[in-house]
Amino acid sequence: MSTTTRGPVIRFQTLGGAHVHVTARTGGYTWQCQGCDQAEEFGQPLPTARTAANGHAGLCRSIPKTAT
Repeated sequence: MSTTTRGPVIRFQTLGGAHVHVTARTGGYTWQCQGCDQAEEFGQPLPTARTAANGHAGLCRSIPKTAT
């Protein structure tokens, strides 16, 4: 399991308005959609994580989650 070393370094907006965060972690970068919760949890080089997160954001129609 990797640990967060700092907050999101890149954010993308999905078609529905949710955000996809790219986060720096020990061993590389990961991404997670804040709308549908899809994620890449294994550390990747920044360009790889950025491309994957941007690709997801370009297809995902999730809207931002509401506070409960």
